[in-house]
Amino acid sequence: MSGSSSPAVAMATAPAAAVVTATVPTAAPKSYRPDVDGLRSFAVISVLLFHAGFAPFGGGFVGVDVFFVISGYLITQIIHSDCERQRFGLVPFMARRVARLYPALIATLLLVMAAGFVLFDPTQFRTLGASTIAAFLSASNIVFWQVAGYFDTSSELNPLLHTWSLGVEQQFYLVWPLIIYGAWRWRPSQLPWAILFVGVLSLAASQWFTVRDPSANYFLMPFRMFEFAAGGLLPWLERRSMPGNKVQEGLLGIGLLLLIYSVLAFDSNTVFPGVNALVPVVGAALCIYAGRARYLGVLLRNRIAVFIGLTSYSLYLVHWPLIVFYKYHVYRPLEFWDKLFLFSFPFVLAYPMYRWVEHRYRKIDLISWSGIKAASCAGAVALVLAPGAYVYFQQGLPFRVNDQYEKRVANPAITQASLFGGEGYALDATLGNVATGKPLAIFAGDSFALQYAAGFDYWLKQSEASMQGVFHHGCILGHDVTRLLAGRPRQDCLDTSRRLQGLLDDNDLPLVYAMSWTGYRHLLARPDGTRLEFASDADYGRFLIDNVMALVADNPERKLVVIGNQPGIRAAGGAGACLERPDYVTMMCLQSLQLPSERGLGYDINRQLARAFQANPQVLFLDPYDVLCRQGVCSAMSGQNVRYSDTSHLSVAGSLEVSQEWLEQIIRFLKEPAK
Repeated sequence: MSGSSSPAVAMATAPAAAVVTATVPTAAPKSYRPDVDGLRSFAVISVLLFHAGFAPFGGGFVGVDVFFVISGYLITQIIHSDCERQRFGLVPFMARRVARLYPALIATLLLVMAAGFVLFDPTQFRTLGASTIAAFLSASNIVFWQVAGYFDTSSELNPLLHTWSLGVEQQFYLVWPLIIYGAWRWRPSQLPWAILFVGVLSLAASQWFTVRDPSANYFLMPFRMFEFAAGGLLPWLERRSMPGNKVQEGLLGIGLLLLIYSVLAFDSNTVFPGVNALVPVVGAALCIYAGRARYLGVLLRNRIAVFIGLTSYSLYLVHWPLIVFYKYHVYRPLEFWDKLFLFSFPFVLAYPMYRWVEHRYRKIDLISWSGIKAASCAGAVALVLAPGAYVYFQQGLPFRVNDQYEKRVANPAITQASLFGGEGYALDATLGNVATGKPLAIFAGDSFALQYAAGFDYWLKQSEASMQGVFHHGCILGHDVTRLLAGRPRQDCLDTSRRLQGLLDDNDLPLVYAMSWTGYRHLLARPDGTRLEFASDADYGRFLIDNVMALVADNPERKLVVIGNQPGIRAAGGAGACLERPDYVTMMCLQSLQLPSERGLGYDINRQLARAFQANPQVLFLDPYDVLCRQGVCSAMSGQNVRYSDTSHLSVAGSLEVSQEWLEQIIRFLKEPAK
C-alpha cells in the first residue's frame, strides 16, 4: 500500500470486496456449491488479515479479485439460465441484486454515520457524509479514484473506502447482462467466445493502464472486467468436460497454491491488477472448477469454511469501519493485540448483520411491492442520503467540537498556519529574494524538503538571499535510483533527479538536501525496475548516505547541508484528528501529541546520519529533533500552533519555527571558506 493515496496506498490500507453470497436452503438444490462459499471464506479471511495489519499477508487484497471471479461465475449462470428460459429482464435482474446487497449496505451506512457523529472531527465527518452518498449510489470507486492525491488520508480514515468494490460490482451488474443477453440473442453458441473476447480486451487495457493511470486501473470497473469474465467462462468449461477426481485434486491444489502465493508474495509494490492479477484469478477459477474434488475439496466444503463464506458479505461490510474507528479512537500505532482484536471482532459483529438484515431481506421482491412498501423503500433511501448531504453541506457539524478548539479552528491565522509548509509553492520555486541573482544554494528533495518552503522563503527574504528549489512529492532524488509506484519505477522522479544534476553541473553551488529518510525502505528500484532490497535498517541508511554524497561527488569544493527527519505524530489523521474531536469524547488522544524522542519518526536514522557526517567539514547535518523536542520529549504543538499539517509533514507554523532556528547557521556555514 507507499506514502500516497495512489493505488499502492489503496492496496496497503483500503481494498474491499463486494460479494454475492448464497444461503444453504433447507433442501439444498443440486446447483448449490458449498465449496464456493468455502472459497469466499478464504478470500474474506485474507483481506481481514491484510487490513488488520499482519505483515506476512501483504497480498491479502487479492481477496477482492477472488470475489469478482465468484461473482462472474454465479451471475453469468443466472443470466444465461434466464435467457434460455426466455425470461430475462434487466429490471427484474437489477431488482434482485438491489434486494440482495442493499439492506445490509443501508444498515452499515447508518451505523457508520452514527459512529462518525460520535467520534469524528468535522473534517473527517464531512468526508464521511460525501462517502455515504457515493456508497449508496454505487459510485465509491469513481469518487475515490478522482480524489486520490499525495496528501489524501482517505485510505486510512475513511470507514467506507471498502465500498469501492461494491461500486465495481454494481456497475458490472449493469453492463454484464447486456453483454450476455446481446451475445445470446446474436448467436448462443458464440456466447463463451464473446465472454473471452471481453475478458482479453479488459486484461489488455488493465495492463496498459498499469503505466498510464494506475489509480484508474485499480478502481474502475472496465479494468476489472476480465476477472468477472474468468468466472463467467467456467460454466461452459464445466459443461464441456469434467475430469476425474485425481485431476480435480491436482487442479484444486494448484488453485489453492496460486491463491496462497499471491496473498503471501504480493504487496503494495506489485503491479496490479494487470497481468499479475491472473495469479489469484486463475487460482480462484481453478478452485471453482475443481472444488468438488473428493479429498482436498474438504478444505472448502467443511462447515466452518462454508459458514464464514455465508456471512462473508456482512463480515466484509463491518470489518473496515471497525478498523478505522478503532484506530481513530486509540490514536496510536496498533500493537499485536490490537490487530488480533480487529481481525477477530468483525466475526462477532457480522453474525447479527447476516442473521437479522442480510438473510432476512435478501429475497425481497421489489417488483411486486405495494405502494406502502415502495414508500418505505423511499424512506430508507432518504434516511441515508439526507443525513449524508446534511453533514456534508453543514461542514461536518462543527457544533460538536470543544469550544476552545472551535475558536481555534475559526481563527484564520491559526488555520493558515496549520497548512502544509509547502502549500502554494511550485516544485521549482525560488525561495527568498528572487532579485539577488545567484542563489545561495540548491534546495532539493521530496515533500519533506518542500515542507520548509514557507520558512526558508520568509527568513531568506529577511537575509536578502535566495535558494533554487528542486522538489517532487514522493520522489527520492539521486543517481541511478528511483521510487516504485504501483510496482513500476517512476519516470518523473528520474526526470527530477536529472534536472537537479543539471543545476549542479559545472559550478560549486552548495546543495541543501532533505527527504523522507524512512519512507522508501521497500520502495526503491533502479531505473529499469529492479527492486533494491536491504538486509537491515543500517544497510538502508548507508545506501541513503551514499546516494546523497554521490550528488556532490563531482566537486570536492561543493558544500552539503543534510536535513534529517522530523519526529511527526504516531497516529492517523494528524493533530486535527485529536484536537477537533467532539467535546463529549474523552480526550485521551492529547497524550499522543507528545512522545519520547526515541519513538519519533526517523530517530534512529537521524543518529546514523549524524555519525556519518560529523567528521566531514564539507557537510552540515541538521536534526529537526533539536528544535522540536525538549528534554527527550517531542511535541506536536507550539503554543496554539500545530507543528504538523498531517502525521509527518511540517505545517506553515512548524516550517517557520524550524527554519528560523537554522537559517543563520546555514548561511554562516555556506559562506565559510572551504576547508
